[in-house]
Amino acid sequence: MLHEIILLLAGNTSGLFIEKNGQILLHPSVQPLHPGERELINDIVSLASKRKRIERYIEIFDEDLIQQNQFLLKALRLLLSKKLFLYDESLANLERMIISSDPYFVGSGKFVSLAQLEAHLADWKETLSSLLVLQGNISQCLSVASTFQKLHNMYMGSTHLNFKKLVLECECAFQKTWLDELVQYLVNDSGDDSFKCSFLCGDTKDFVSCSNNVPFLTQDIVNCLVSIRTCMLNAKKCFTDAFCEILRCFYRLVYEMPLPLTKSSVTKLADEMFTLVSEKIIFQLASFHQIFDLVKMLEMVMLLENVEFLPTLSEMFRDVRGEYCSSNDVQGVVIDDILPVVLRKTISLLDLATEYGECVSFLKLVSIFDEEDEMIRSENRKIDVEGLNMQLLLCLKWPFNLFMDKNALNVYSDLWILLGSLHLSITKIKSLFYERKEYTAKGISQPWTQLWVTLWFLSSLQYYAYECVIKPSYCKLRESLTELYRTQKLRMQDCSQLHALTLTYAKKMLFFYDDDLHISLNSIYHELSLFRSQEVSKVDCQLAAHVSHSIECIRQKENDPSYDREIINALIVQLNL
Repeated sequence: MLHEIILLLAGNTSGLFIEKNGQILLHPSVQPLHPGERELINDIVSLASKRKRIERYIEIFDEDLIQQNQFLLKALRLLLSKKLFLYDESLANLERMIISSDPYFVGSGKFVSLAQLEAHLADWKETLSSLLVLQGNISQCLSVASTFQKLHNMYMGSTHLNFKKLVLECECAFQKTWLDELVQYLVNDSGDDSFKCSFLCGDTKDFVSCSNNVPFLTQDIVNCLVSIRTCMLNAKKCFTDAFCEILRCFYRLVYEMPLPLTKSSVTKLADEMFTLVSEKIIFQLASFHQIFDLVKMLEMVMLLENVEFLPTLSEMFRDVRGEYCSSNDVQGVVIDDILPVVLRKTISLLDLATEYGECVSFLKLVSIFDEEDEMIRSENRKIDVEGLNMQLLLCLKWPFNLFMDKNALNVYSDLWILLGSLHLSITKIKSLFYERKEYTAKGISQPWTQLWVTLWFLSSLQYYAYECVIKPSYCKLRESLTELYRTQKLRMQDCSQLHALTLTYAKKMLFFYDDDLHISLNSIYHELSLFRSQEVSKVDCQLAAHVSHSIECIRQKENDPSYDREIINALIVQLNL
């Protein structure tokens, strides 16, 4: 009987047993020797039912599964196969001990009882039951994120130590498989977005901004991995030697990863990978000096610290438009044609190519009404140059686009509008005062008090923007980048992070998020657009009220801990004069 039971437990068939409703039971014709023995035998051979269910799942596993966590389900099949192999080995050892009357198992008696057999198989009974629970739960998951989350929930929700160990073993096996797949993801273009979003984040196509991440991933890690992949796919085409060297390093790093994975360990892995990519690929194409030039251009052109840029741009637009209007009748065609010419001539006249190198090729001048350009932002923020609402954009090419994301590009375009509107309004008031002298000389005298107040306010705001915020923060950024370069610890992720911190600080201190203040400033700009030097006295002027409201908006920042108190207080003191 014992031999028949062991054969049955190992997956063989036996005439002494029947299968009923998925359960294997002792045949009714077989009469047990003692009362209760049938129930005990049926309890022992229940392992055969469990083994059969697991084996069936392994055998019918669909290699063509379209589930996004397919590679994890394959890992589950391997884990189940491994456990069944160990189970079969233990049965073979058990039968050997019975046949040889091994005293370790048989003891002092001559025969092995069913109770001894049951006790010996108790651990496997628990293990096979746990494997079925594991298989049932995981096979229902459709994504990588949900699979790892399910494992986490099962681990945290169980009070049984052995089950926790099994779940942890499964999790480590899955994570090892995930790491292997990660390397393949980083170096191969599968062209399957659904795989990428599930692989990194969950059940959404917008995988870069997904909040349902794999438990050991953060959004920063996801962004870093996507950047690494972009670099590797580009290197695959033009840097074969570097690509192969980095790939070998990737496999070494993955092999050395401690399990189970944590956010900290995966962050370190992504950082080391990006460091390799930076050294071997990125800075071979985008040198430190070019990044340094880009930073200078961001400050001087995009943030308009170069006071000659906007006036020159306006002058060029006026001249080029005059040339084109003589040969073109359609205004839309004229604008499309002349803006690239205007920018090119402005760059040439100011010799910006000498100053910033090839970085000037990243600049693009567009009309605010260009609906095809996805980077156009809010219509509430406009800069009027010679009657046309223009916007200067940054169109960075790889690998320069690793220095800042699309959101940062949009911020620079908005800051160009914000600072440009400020600059043009100050120029407008100054021109009014300049022309006023001629009218005053002819005996025409008009009240200009509100314009003086407005000029004082806008000039104070401009001085604060450049002397207190932009110049110091970008000077510090360049010094930090230079220090990294000198210590030979330059990595693109560090450059990008330093720039992001600088831009975040500048945005905050330039009141980028204060819509109330911007509405008030836009009201000032709108009123100024109504003025003509000879008509100032006829305008129903509300400038003083708008200036007063703007100052009040700034005063409210005095005790706000999120602002740099020293410089914000200096501005408030100046505005209180």
